[in-house]
Amino acid sequence: MTELRSLLPRDTLLWILVVQAAVLLPYALTLPWWVFACWIGVTYWRLQVYLGKWELPGNFVKFVLILGCTAGLILTFKRWYALEPLVTLLAVAFTLKNVELATRRDAFFIVSLAFFVAATHLLFEQGIPQAVYALGCIVLATAALLAMNSPASAAAPRRTLKRAGKMLLQAVPLMLILFIVLPRLGPMWSVPQTGGEASTGLSDSMEPGAFGKLSKSARPAFRVTFADGMAPPAPPERYWRALVFSHFDGRKWTQGHRVDPLLGGKVYWKSRREDIDRSGNARHYQVILEPTRQTWLPALAQPESDTRGVGEKPENLLAYIRPVTKRMAYEVVSWPGSAGIAAGAGLSEVEREINLQLPSRGNERARALAESWRKDGMDAHEVVQAALGEYYQSFVYTLNPPVLGRDSVDGFLFESRAGFCEHFAGSFVYLMRAAGIPARVVTGYLGGEWIEQQNYMIVHDFDAHAWAEVWLPGEGWTRVDPTAAVAPERVLDGLQNALPEEFRAEDFGLIEFSHIGWLNALRIQWDMLNYRWYRSVVSFDADQQEGLLTRLLGEVSGRRIALALGSVFGIALVVLAAWLHLINRGKPAPRPERLYRRFCQRLARAGLPREKGESPRDYALRICRVAPHWGGMVNSITAAYEKAAYFDDSTAEQQLARLLKTFWPASRASVQEATS
Repeated sequence: MTELRSLLPRDTLLWILVVQAAVLLPYALTLPWWVFACWIGVTYWRLQVYLGKWELPGNFVKFVLILGCTAGLILTFKRWYALEPLVTLLAVAFTLKNVELATRRDAFFIVSLAFFVAATHLLFEQGIPQAVYALGCIVLATAALLAMNSPASAAAPRRTLKRAGKMLLQAVPLMLILFIVLPRLGPMWSVPQTGGEASTGLSDSMEPGAFGKLSKSARPAFRVTFADGMAPPAPPERYWRALVFSHFDGRKWTQGHRVDPLLGGKVYWKSRREDIDRSGNARHYQVILEPTRQTWLPALAQPESDTRGVGEKPENLLAYIRPVTKRMAYEVVSWPGSAGIAAGAGLSEVEREINLQLPSRGNERARALAESWRKDGMDAHEVVQAALGEYYQSFVYTLNPPVLGRDSVDGFLFESRAGFCEHFAGSFVYLMRAAGIPARVVTGYLGGEWIEQQNYMIVHDFDAHAWAEVWLPGEGWTRVDPTAAVAPERVLDGLQNALPEEFRAEDFGLIEFSHIGWLNALRIQWDMLNYRWYRSVVSFDADQQEGLLTRLLGEVSGRRIALALGSVFGIALVVLAAWLHLINRGKPAPRPERLYRRFCQRLARAGLPREKGESPRDYALRICRVAPHWGGMVNSITAAYEKAAYFDDSTAEQQLARLLKTFWPASRASVQEATS
């Protein structure tokens, strides 16, 4: 009998498979294909068992499946201590459990694991759609638990889902309290993600065509909130620095081994920078960065940050201690209005050598042009102006430049004369270095869309930009944007307005239709909702928690928190009791309860009343001992009542009503005579 009760009800199997499909669906494009092939195979096998055509696989088949999945994990992932392989391992265990799904215990294990797998969705994305989908998976898993413990629930999916939703709604107040009170663990539990292409943003190198893909993406790269009352910088000053490229191999610009922080370059972690000019007006702001899987952090010129894990690099850049694999917020103070970067620090011989580096051969026509400026006795300012004059006269700004040959700088300067920001910045720095002026390429973002309703700025992928910095005696590193000489509207109005005919956003391209009022309003409202969601929920860290508790309690201490929690729970219990009293007052009891109450009243009139606190089963056992001639009927009525009341069995409810019509116990005197 015990073995029969432990077997999995047939209708429950469908609930389990639906939960598995829903939980695994978000990983369709991220997990290896063989994981889903394995799930389809074992699910098909289990359905054949359900139909009575096959039997559950034996130990040999299980061993082959485990061996195959282990080989798949080894061949797919080179690095084991990372997020993707660990989640894949969890999904494999979640999948393979189907081959031995036979009892309630197995089903309970799978559903419990489903809660955990649903939560792992939020390790990759923490947006509103992902949170809503994870919540839907939790409702399904809760409904599956209800179906496992009630055959009537398994056959009534709508009623079961409604009950699961009510249970979760009842848990919301407790969830909110725990969200506010429980200590924030921060990133110490996180597991790094494997490499791969950046989710959004810039690459760690630049060559002709490098910005073409980003120029077609309208996805947000980051959002910026300025300190209260502080206006955003004017469009010509919205240069968000991210990377500096100092090494050129003839076609590609890279950071170089002496400036890359991951390969030995110096990063200042929480130490005061001496090469920052703090004489200008400081800007205080917070950046919310989308995942990049890179360490760079965009910021205005001459930045400092006190955010944990953020450091400053000598190239006036910010870097994080690890690759950014999920949204992160960091505080920055910048002095972008100062005259120059590191003007008073001077340029060391090593830095001069790095920023004058050129390949030993190639691009001879560009070298000859720069050499002619030097022979004419021009100083650094005059060389800069001469180069900008060349761009101003006959160059074209376009998203679709022609393909360049081996000598890409010569091909751009003297043949095509059409290109994007990386063409202008790279060729300009090449000319400066060939003329003996230290120069470097800076990549980041230019511009940003100001959202007046919420006082924050969105910087999109298509705002990615490249410009140049040259070292001028007495002025330090000075920004020079050759793109502005060709297309000043790019600086003032943004890419989508500078090239309206060529701009076509392929990702989240509603911004293309910003001229349509209601579509643009819809886009802005959705972004504002995401912005508030991240600031209020996702980025709710230990500092924000402490500030909120201080405002609520006046002082953060264990005694005050315990007192506040006790008060909240006490008030909640009083409100709940009052609410239950109001909704139950005058409300008729369920029909099974009314029928069973009638049964107890008839026995009480016969001299066998039900004792206070006595369960229906114990009451039936006592009646059988005292009046065994009623035992069969009493047991049948009690069993029908339990099924109708506890399992929502409508058939049992009808049976209970029929039995009561025939059950009329004798008088009190007859019972006394029968028991004497």
